[in-house]
Amino acid sequence: MRKLIVRILVLGTVAALVLGGFYLVQNASLGTKEEIALAAVKRGDLTVRSFFRGELRAVRSLTLTAPNLGSQSQVTKLAPAGALAKRGDLIVELDDSERVAALEDDRLEVEQVQEQLKQAETELEIRKLQDDVELTRAAFQVRRAELQVRRNELISAIDARKNELTLEEAQARQKKLEGDIKNRLAQSEAELAVIRERLTKAQLDVNREQRRIDDARVLAPISGLVSILENRSGGRGGFGTTTPTVQEGDQIPAGLAVAQLLDLSEMELVAQVEEVERANLAEGQEALIRLDALPGKLIHGKIKRLGATASINVFRGEATKKFDCILSIDMKELLGHVGATPEQIQRILATAEQNRSQGFGASRQGGAVGGGARGGFPGAGAGAGGGQPGGQAPEGAGAGRRQRGANGPGGAGGAAPSPEMRERMQAMLAGRQISELSAEERQQLRQRMQQELGGAPGGGGRGAPGGFSQQQRESATLPSPPDVGSDIDILLRPGLLADAEVIVENLRNVVYIPYQAVFDTTQGPVVYLWNGRTLEPRPVELGKRSESQVVILSGLEESDQISLQSPDGPATPRKKAAAKTSQAPGGLGRAF
Repeated sequence: MRKLIVRILVLGTVAALVLGGFYLVQNASLGTKEEIALAAVKRGDLTVRSFFRGELRAVRSLTLTAPNLGSQSQVTKLAPAGALAKRGDLIVELDDSERVAALEDDRLEVEQVQEQLKQAETELEIRKLQDDVELTRAAFQVRRAELQVRRNELISAIDARKNELTLEEAQARQKKLEGDIKNRLAQSEAELAVIRERLTKAQLDVNREQRRIDDARVLAPISGLVSILENRSGGRGGFGTTTPTVQEGDQIPAGLAVAQLLDLSEMELVAQVEEVERANLAEGQEALIRLDALPGKLIHGKIKRLGATASINVFRGEATKKFDCILSIDMKELLGHVGATPEQIQRILATAEQNRSQGFGASRQGGAVGGGARGGFPGAGAGAGGGQPGGQAPEGAGAGRRQRGANGPGGAGGAAPSPEMRERMQAMLAGRQISELSAEERQQLRQRMQQELGGAPGGGGRGAPGGFSQQQRESATLPSPPDVGSDIDILLRPGLLADAEVIVENLRNVVYIPYQAVFDTTQGPVVYLWNGRTLEPRPVELGKRSESQVVILSGLEESDQISLQSPDGPATPRKKAAAKTSQAPGGLGRAF
């Protein structure tokens, strides 16, 4: 009995210890849950910065399209992807054997029509001589009848009447003969006109085939990086599939975008900014750019252009609309960071000036040019985005693209006319507007502009496609592969990612708190102030804000303790948004 009591006491003691431990653990966990994250209200200087991430893009980019050779053509030569092409280098060559055969047939047709024309003209001259003889005979018959009529007074009335009838018959025969000759001449002239039209058509066919043969070799209108695009002919490509790039031996249709030329001598940073950041940014603001490929290197830039409307890209999983932001880059500084010598920097900057002087100015989305098209004013065209090396076309590059002739004078995609071109055009217009000109006057103005500029932006042989002479087109060669180029040319590539930092404003002696501590209520923004025992809501008036801090205009004092979380439950959507934006894109820290 005594042992049983001892055992019961031991078991009771153990149970009490277990229950006590469980109670202590519960109290400890509850205490942890009830802990409040507090932050102190600070006073001092606050720097408002904006951070965003983007990628490098060539300021000037031209899309070269397959020329119209009448049918699908085979690619016989193609510049290597990533090669640096100079103006006049061969980019794409298509098989023109069918066009050469068609040209020979058209030339033979021209010769045959010319022989027919000569024969018809000779027959017409012979017929005219025969008609002149017949007219002379008819006139002789009329004259002889007139002489017989003069003898009527000396002969009988019957013979006199016969002479009069003979004269009338001769005159009628002469008049009929003149009408027949006139009709035959009109008919012969009409037949000659038909033959001449056939000759003109045959000559036009010869010129068309010759132009197609010339267009089969597409040369580079500017110096730049070669980017081979995807072969989307025949319905290739689609959502979730990989489309191969254009390669030698492919059969491609006319108008297919084959390659892009990206001018690396002048680059810009393309980024997107949140709606809340748009109000803090303005064109001309200084920026610090950090390229992922150049760690520890700072490059200065400026905001060149800000989008007027916000857009959203659902394919990237974006939840909010963003504004486009384009930043210019200090090319001298960038080239110096990649190891360029002063001579190389001067050469690269001279290339940019050369491309600008040829009418290929900076464009918002690059340019689209193609072989085979003709006409248009120099510098006119529409853009299509800068591409990425290795054959990947930029997102949305094909939308709204207006393709102009790479071998025509309007080849600069999105390129505004240079001041010199504008002055020449205004001088030719003599105070009139282009919209006031007739179609014939516009054609004459276009021809004069082509003659003034040598057939295309940048000059060249007059009237030659793309401003290149026949000898230049025949002697053009492919650019060297990218591995032969310099390290500087290889390092400068569109598509490199970079972070940009813009100092919006330096605020002096202001009261600020973490933006995470501000919550939206029906009464407006509030913070939860710690009074030593509980949290009490305190309405506040907000000022300017940075990525993670916000200025308090009224409602709080320095050293007040505020809560970073709402005592009512989970964080509100505003707190979640603040927590999401508290870290810079790409892992850049915030320094305030």
